Amino acid sequence: MKSIKKIEFPYALDLQVNRKTSYIAVFFGADFYNLPLDSSRALFIERTNQILEYMRVHLPGHTFIYQPHPNETDEYTHLNLKGFTVGEHTIAELYLYEHADTVDYVFSAQSGASISAYAMGFNSVVFLDMLHGALSEESIVGYRSYFSGLPDSFFIKSFEQSLPRRVAVPQDVEQNALKEIQQAINPHGTLWILASDPSVGLRGAILVRQLKESTPQLKTQLLVINHRRWNLGLKNSIIQRAFDKVIILPVSRVWYGVGLAPFISAIKSAHILKNLPIQKGDTFISCNNALFEENCILSYYPKVKKILLIENRWYKFIYGNGFADLSSNKFHSSWGVLFFSYFLEPILGLHRTLYKEYADGKVLNILRYVLPLDKVYDVVFLTTYF
Repeated sequence: MKSIKKIEFPYALDLQVNRKTSYIAVFFGADFYNLPLDSSRALFIERTNQILEYMRVHLPGHTFIYQPHPNETDEYTHLNLKGFTVGEHTIAELYLYEHADTVDYVFSAQSGASISAYAMGFNSVVFLDMLHGALSEESIVGYRSYFSGLPDSFFIKSFEQSLPRRVAVPQDVEQNALKEIQQAINPHGTLWILASDPSVGLRGAILVRQLKESTPQLKTQLLVINHRRWNLGLKNSIIQRAFDKVIILPVSRVWYGVGLAPFISAIKSAHILKNLPIQKGDTFISCNNALFEENCILSYYPKVKKILLIENRWYKFIYGNGFADLSSNKFHSSWGVLFFSYFLEPILGLHRTLYKEYADGKVLNILRYVLPLDKVYDVVFLTTYF
C-alpha cells in the first residue's frame, strides 16, 4: 500500500560524541507483582538477580542505576542491588533522553523500555531466553511476538555470553525519515499530536522541535489523553517547551467496559473531542492506533491530514497476522468490548474497532480498526530498528 512507509524515528541523538568520562548502565525493572498468572515470582526474582550480577561482571567501572517500573511499589527490595543506585520513578524514554550523554548500556528482563532504548540508538538487550520457568512457555511465545523485529543480538541467550555492541545508526537514515514526515504535513495549518502517555509526548516534542527548525512558523498543539502516567511527565520541560499549546483532555482515558460509568465517560469524551478547534487543512499525527480518543478525531474531522506513527512490530502483530503464533482459542472479547464495537461506536459515528485480550491480558492484546489502515489514515509510517 503506497500510503504505508517504513522509517526510523528521528530521535536526533548523537550517542557517539561528547560523552562524559563516567558511563552508566541502566536496568529497567518490572512490576513483577503483576506478572502473568502462570508465572513464578520467586524464579523471576532469581533470574533478575542473575541479570544484575551479569551487569556487574561485564561492565566493571560503570555506574549502575536501577530504574523502577512506573507501576512498581517495593519490588526492588526483593533484589540484590549491591552497587546499584535506585532512581526516581519516571518514564524510561524521558530518563534515557535526558541522560543520553552518559548512558552506555540498557538492560531489562523483558521490558518495553529496552525496545525504546534500542530504537533511540542505545546499546540495549533483554534476557527473555533466560526466563523459561519464571514465565510460562506460552508467555515466552507472547513476549517473543512483542519483541518482533528486534535483531538476534538484542536477546542474551546465556549468562556466559559476551556483551554485544550495536552499530551506530547513520545520521542520514533519521534525516531521510524527517524529510518524509515534513513532506506529509501541511506547514500552513496547525499540527496536532495526540499522546496517550509521556513517552509519546516526548516523541512528539522531538519531532516538533526538528520540524520547526525548517518551518519556524508551524503551529503545534499537543493533545494529552488524561492518564495517570502523565503524573510522571506532564511538567517535563522538553514536552512543555516544544509545543505552542498543551491541551489536557478533561475526561480520563476511555476504557472499554460494561456499565454506566464507561458509557457516560465515552459520551462526554466524544462530545469534547468533536468540538476541538481543529480546522480544514490541519495535520493530525497519532501514535495511538485505535484508542477511543484517536477514533473520535479521525472520525469527526474528515478534512484534516491524518498520519499514524506505529512501530513495525505492532503493525506486523496486529495487522499482519503476527498473532497467529499464539493459540487462537486464548483470544477473547468481553461483553463491554462487544457493546462498544457493535453499539456505541456506530451510534457515535466512529470507526468500528476490534479488541481481544490474550489469556489473562498481561502479555499481548489485539486492538485495531476493522478497516485496513489505508482506509483510516492518509499516511502510515512504520517505525523500524536499524
